[in-house]
Amino acid sequence: QEKKYKLKLWAYALPILWLLHDVLMTVMFAENQATTLTLPLIVWAFFCAYEKKYRTMLIPCVAMIFFKEIMPIIWVCLGLFIWVEQRQTRWAVGLICAGIIVGLTIYLGVIPWFGQGQANHQQEGLAPLDFLGLKLGMLIRAYLSMGFFVIVWPRVLIYTLPLYSVYLLGGYGVYRAFFLGSHNHDFTTTFLFCCGFYVLKQTLEGKSLFNPQLKWQRQLVKTVVVILCIIGVSKLPIIRVLTEPGKIVAGYHTANAAKQLRAQLNPQFKLFVTPALLDYFIDFRHIRSLDNKHYKTILTQDGPFYIIMPSDSRLYKMRKDVVQEYKSIITQHAQQQWCSVTTVQQHADYSVVLAKYTQGVPMAEKKRLATLFARF
Repeated sequence: QEKKYKLKLWAYALPILWLLHDVLMTVMFAENQATTLTLPLIVWAFFCAYEKKYRTMLIPCVAMIFFKEIMPIIWVCLGLFIWVEQRQTRWAVGLICAGIIVGLTIYLGVIPWFGQGQANHQQEGLAPLDFLGLKLGMLIRAYLSMGFFVIVWPRVLIYTLPLYSVYLLGGYGVYRAFFLGSHNHDFTTTFLFCCGFYVLKQTLEGKSLFNPQLKWQRQLVKTVVVILCIIGVSKLPIIRVLTEPGKIVAGYHTANAAKQLRAQLNPQFKLFVTPALLDYFIDFRHIRSLDNKHYKTILTQDGPFYIIMPSDSRLYKMRKDVVQEYKSIITQHAQQQWCSVTTVQQHADYSVVLAKYTQGVPMAEKKRLATLFARF
């Protein structure tokens, strides 16, 4: 009885660790995304799978794919959970195959059809061997923030690793995900939460490998708590203010310049805006993001369109070499009178650059740019 009591006390450490989760910290700095709306559906679907209410489970599974194209990966993970933990092969295989088929249909059929032939940005290049160190670090931090439950229930890896397949197979297009930044891990973390409660239940029932009587396991929990405290505190907003005061000032003056720039824009033009400035033009119908995923094809499009970017490199939120190359190219295009360039500023050191293309650039220049960006 005493051993069971101590085990329950240790079990409460896991939910406490979640308060220090990377995603809970970074979500404060991220824009709203459609995947956030699917989180209750993921929890509902997992609970139905756990209770073996498979027919009811289909309701949230079908509903979630209307919010985000990547959601069929949850079907695959649920199918693997049913196979590994419940040995219900028929439902498991059916759900896994359905998730793969629906996912490929969305990526290869639905999105290009609605996007007039343009594929989803996550298809722009498979690069499984790129950023291997960052990808490994991403996985360690993700599981670390769940109390590293894979150590006491290793088979959980079978039905949670597929959550990260898009990020593990991607390159620059999913670069922010390697740091658990932005919204990229909201749905992955939700599924990990559900798995965490499942592993916690197995632990309380004495089925897992966790044994609080072992010194190395107690030390592991203490070490995880210390590491997560350091990570969590380092991501608090007040720490950013104290460590990056210049960036806060730059952001304030750049935001004012962006608001002033709005009056000069034709709402019928396409807008290509760097990520940090997107929110100030979000109500424009033809807005697009100029980021690490899309920069290669923007300057080769036909007009009319605008390109908007800040002068301060700390506010790019994308590869600095790409933005610098863009600025150099835009200057050359302005000299050729292919575009006009306007600089809006309310402070001597901070401004917003606006490039206006009414007809695009000649075909020869498009080919040159395509060759240039192919080397990036």
